Amino acid sequence: QGSGLRVQGSGFRNMGISLKLQQLWKRMTRSSREDHGAQVLLMGWLSKRGEIRSTWKKRFFKLTETELQWFKNESSTYAIGITQLAKCFHVRSGKTAQLRPEQHHKHDIDRMFILMHKNRTYIFEAADSRASYEWISVLGQLLLERAGELEEV
Repeated sequence: QGSGLRVQGSGFRNMGISLKLQQLWKRMTRSSREDHGAQVLLMGWLSKRGEIRSTWKKRFFKLTETELQWFKNESSTYAIGITQLAKCFHVRSGKTAQLRPEQHHKHDIDRMFILMHKNRTYIFEAADSRASYEWISVLGQLLLERAGELEEV
């Protein structure tokens, strides 16, 4: 009997459960988001385009050798989002990404970059083109190193 709520993967969409509950479940079932003290290679504020609502949110990002984490602010110790770099395969500037107009509307394409993940494409905007270049460079180097490790195996 119970409450009648069945939780099976992405079955929420078929059950008419609210978007907020879907997001909460997604957060609860991911690996731990606590900061484990991994060496941070790069950190700073970026705007990130949302996956579901396509709105832009300013978040504080930390990049380690294995993942990109984002937080509500600099003092947060709990990441509200994480992407594993092992599942990412490409990073490029907004200029070369061939973004559709709605993807960069009212945003400076010179400050934008994308990170391609096996399940989605992340779109970011830095404070200036120099910061964007730094993120692209460091992410690109990490992805190249990871590709080199895969070739050696």
